[in-house]
Amino acid sequence: GMGAAFAAVNCLKLIANWFPFRQFAFMAGLMMTLAMLGAVGGQAPLAAFIQKMEWRHAIEVMGIVGLILAGLFWIVIRDKSPDREREKHIVSTKVSLFDSLKQVLKKPQTWWLSVYSGFAFAPVMVFGGLWGVSYITEAFTLSQNMSAQMVSLIFIGFAVGAPVFGWFSDWLKRRRIVMLWGTIVALLAISLVIYAPGISTFSLAFLLFVFGFSISSFLLCFTMVREINLPILAATAIGFMNAFDALLGAFSDPITGRFLDSVWDGKLVEGVRIFSVSAYKIAFLTLPAYLIISLFILLKVKETHCKPSYPTSLP
Repeated sequence: GMGAAFAAVNCLKLIANWFPFRQFAFMAGLMMTLAMLGAVGGQAPLAAFIQKMEWRHAIEVMGIVGLILAGLFWIVIRDKSPDREREKHIVSTKVSLFDSLKQVLKKPQTWWLSVYSGFAFAPVMVFGGLWGVSYITEAFTLSQNMSAQMVSLIFIGFAVGAPVFGWFSDWLKRRRIVMLWGTIVALLAISLVIYAPGISTFSLAFLLFVFGFSISSFLLCFTMVREINLPILAATAIGFMNAFDALLGAFSDPITGRFLDSVWDGKLVEGVRIFSVSAYKIAFLTLPAYLIISLFILLKVKETHCKPSYPTSLP
């Protein structure tokens, strides 16, 4: 977990260092596209891989691949572009961790954006990361492998939507309204997946893709938190927001499990608890609730109009 925490934050910081300010939203979306392709690989392809070999061996293989990638990153990636002219507003002064956090946390908008980010992304972690496969298997009588492929459509939709929303918000010169409508559509899509009766397999696949595509609009809050903080504080601000995503996700998974345990009907298969569709519907009430909360929080967020809104120097 601690190792993975460096991935998104450092990539976004590198984007801030290497690319012009106006390209940050699109490049952040493109980065998330590649990240979501990795998440897709962690669903059906990984399940098939584990079926063919013992799970410990599968983890060893992934660990070796990770070490190879780490070596390539060390050789190829550089912190800053030597050819890019530094923007005039970038401050070169080094700031301590305490002072960085102080500057970031004293802005109310940093808090609103971070809390919105956590509540908007938590349903993806709960449904896409843990409980979605077992729910689809039970509710739609699909195989584990097919259910994993269905869940993968969330991440495929996310991969497609992230750069699209980044580009569209830059073109529109507005971020909050894009996040607002994206979250509303995601709320409708996931609610239909869970609570609409008689959904066909095709409709399920379509709704899961729409959910992933629409909720990817939340990624614009990372761009906004950069726009309201000095460039030298970009990594601190993004890291603080990313922490909210991780904390709320870590809190939500066991909460969903507790709800499922509380309404479990006692069914066991080979010693494993099997939850009914009605149990999932009760436990998943948190997912639309989170998105509704995120919409109310988003009303507190001020539009940046895709422009930096920070002072030219630290106080």
